[in-house]
Amino acid sequence: MLDLRAATYGQVLFLDEIKVQNFGTPGYDWDNVGWVAKTYTDFLRGLGTKEELVA
Repeated sequence: MLDLRAATYGQVLFLDEIKVQNFGTPGYDWDNVGWVAKTYTDFLRGLGTKEELVA
């Protein structure tokens, strides 16, 4: 997920599990969100090159 909140704009986040219930309900909230990268550019830098992925 790409964070669009003003204080943390551009951070890349992930949900540890996709559920049928709405986000924000008890047991399915920000405690289920993990952090991947501070910026989208940092996220892309961490992916590696095509050659590295093939190897």
